[in-house]
Amino acid sequence: MEKDQEKLNLQEEQGEEFSQEEVDEFKVETLLIEDLKTIDWIKDGDYLEDVRESLEEARGETRESEYVVLNNEDGIPVALGAISYEGHSRQAVISHIKKDKEFRGFRLKARVVEALEERARERGFQEVLVTIESGDSKELRRYEGLGYILEGREEVMENEEGESRGMVLMKKNLGDRGNE
Repeated sequence: MEKDQEKLNLQEEQGEEFSQEEVDEFKVETLLIEDLKTIDWIKDGDYLEDVRESLEEARGETRESEYVVLNNEDGIPVALGAISYEGHSRQAVISHIKKDKEFRGFRLKARVVEALEERARERGFQEVLVTIESGDSKELRRYEGLGYILEGREEVMENEEGESRGMVLMKKNLGDRGNE
């Protein structure tokens, strides 16, 4: 009850008037290039350009990866994510989960992940992988709550500035429904 009041207070502070019931009605769809022009809440232009390039490469081909989007009642994207099937025999890889901060607390990322898992199931994949930053305990808990387990491997990834950061690999067996 206290948590619900905190969420309402946060929404009031932000000037938002969304209910969980309204947000639950948002639709998961395949992200199209045309949708990108309506995404003004992602400030990273390079990220959006990478998404555009991925979508353009996938046109007319067997998709090695795809993006899903969660659209609000007006058809405007409020969250998105990608899944890659390329180079993985039994495992699909989830990545690039983003959401509009305006909708904090509504489980949008979880809904995107669940939609991507369903796409992997439909293609016959048995496992889904995700990498998260090793120091991001909030994301770690989020994925654990969705039924992911820590693989115990840590990889070091370098960003464009040459900085290294630790990454943790998590895995979910798609036969498991986790804590749903």
